[in-house]
Amino acid sequence: MSEHYEALETLGFVNLHEEGGPLMHRRVCILTNFLAPYRIPQFEALMPRVGDLRVFLSTKMERNRSWQVVWGNLDVVVQNCVTWTHTFRNVYGYRDNAEIHIPYDTFFRLLAYKPDVIIANEFGARTVLSALYHMIFPKTVLIAWATLSDRTEATRGSLRVLIRRWILNKADGA
Repeated sequence: MSEHYEALETLGFVNLHEEGGPLMHRRVCILTNFLAPYRIPQFEALMPRVGDLRVFLSTKMERNRSWQVVWGNLDVVVQNCVTWTHTFRNVYGYRDNAEIHIPYDTFFRLLAYKPDVIIANEFGARTVLSALYHMIFPKTVLIAWATLSDRTEATRGSLRVLIRRWILNKADGA
C-alpha cells in the first residue's frame, strides 16, 4: 500500500486490513442537483469504501431530463429547494437553459448529518452553504466538485467569478 494510505491509517481515516482494500471510517455526503443514472455505479462503488454515504439532492429529476428516477442502493435525501429555469447566453452565441437550485436547508441538513467529508457539486448555493458549514466546523473536509469547461467559464460574470474564488479559497480540494 502507498505511504499515503499508511498515513491515513495512522490518523484513523482508513483501515488497511479490511478485505478489499482501504476503508474510510467516515461520514461522507455528496450534494448535487439530481442523480443521473451514470453516477449511480460511481457512488455505489464509493459506499463500501466509506463508513456512511448519503446523497443530498436538490430535486428528484430536472425537468429537461428524460431519465427515470432511480437511486439504486444509495441513501438519498431530497432537500427543500427553490428552483427556476434560466437561459444563459455567452459571447459565442451559445444558449443554455438550466435549472437553478437554491437548496435552502443545506446548512441544517449538514448540521443533522454531521459529515466528516462534504463533496459539493458545482459552485452554487449548495456549495456556498457547505463552505459556511466548513468554516464553523473546520475539521470537516470540503471538496468542491464541478464539471466545467474553460470555454463556458470564460464568459461568466464577475459576481460568479468572485463567488467561485471564495469557494475555492475555503475548500480543502477541488
